[in-house]
Amino acid sequence: MFQLFYDITDKFVNQSSLETDFDNYSTFNIFGKASRSNLQGLLNSELVDEWKNKCVIGLFDFDDAYKIDYQAKLKTGNQNFWEELSNDVSKGLYKKRKTVDMYAVVLPVPEFRKNIAGVELDKSYLEVELLFTDEVLERIFDGQDYAKERLAGGISIPKVRNKECFWRKCVELDKDDFSAFDPLFGLIEELINSSTQKLKD
Repeated sequence: MFQLFYDITDKFVNQSSLETDFDNYSTFNIFGKASRSNLQGLLNSELVDEWKNKCVIGLFDFDDAYKIDYQAKLKTGNQNFWEELSNDVSKGLYKKRKTVDMYAVVLPVPEFRKNIAGVELDKSYLEVELLFTDEVLERIFDGQDYAKERLAGGISIPKVRNKECFWRKCVELDKDDFSAFDPLFGLIEELINSSTQKLKD
């Protein structure tokens, strides 16, 4: 998946049809659900037969979505839909629906963000853009789109104001800038491959 991202963007980054090209050449689809509650509603739907031959991965930020949606509403246990498969925050927390290949995944927490996200913290703040280092974010965003937000305890984190252009900025980056995404891309690839193998068996 990681290589596919670069193959596509290297070929089409200078064209205005990047979204269309991604749809045409990618072996997977990306759907925005507009809000974490909409995503949680899809993943927690009682009726999931239409997904029985698909691999569905819902990705949550490690912020309020972790406690409010992932932890509190996607319940595990004998009487519930979900089973927990990982509690390693550095690799990415994730759960699976018991009857279909539908997964809920929380962003992995890189070492340089452990001060703002973790299961032991009262409140977490890790959004996907914060998988990039402060240095990378400062480099790709100018003063109008980039700021610092001060948290309790004197901690400050980058805030990207214009997220509409975020992904277009990402395709201009080097592979090394994505190093904190490696656990996430690796996990997604693992889940897709596992689901594909089940369909072949």
